[in-house]
Amino acid sequence: MKKFNIITVKNDKDFESFIKLFSESDCIWEKEIEKFKEDVFKAKSIITLLLASAENVEIWFMILIQSYSSTLLKDTAYIEEFYISKTHRSQWYWSQFFSYLRDYAKKNNISRIEWSTRCTNESAKNFYSKYGVDDKWIFYKMNMD
Repeated sequence: MKKFNIITVKNDKDFESFIKLFSESDCIWEKEIEKFKEDVFKAKSIITLLLASAENVEIWFMILIQSYSSTLLKDTAYIEEFYISKTHRSQWYWSQFFSYLRDYAKKNNISRIEWSTRCTNESAKNFYSKYGVDDKWIFYKMNMD
């Protein structure tokens, strides 16, 4: 199994590595990348940018947003964006990724990590169910633009 090096992006050099991978994604806010960089690097940012590499090649990035559960009375996190390099998708070891998420949550006192996927993405829903992901919640998004 490949060993991943996962870092929290905290400096310009690491951010440039993120940009390389980000540029191949289909994220629509590429024009706002400097604003995103400011938001990631500002003091007391709620954004955590994680970047994974193997053999000096960027494999994936994840944007986590810190949140809080009023029912659990504990910190939680939301995966705002997760992207795997197109050339590495078939080589990906998902069990290692979910293991990393559990370790990250434990290390950072996060009681729950949430994300969303399109309701029409049956392959993702089937995949997540193999890992015991709770799919009994519905998330809604309302754009205010």
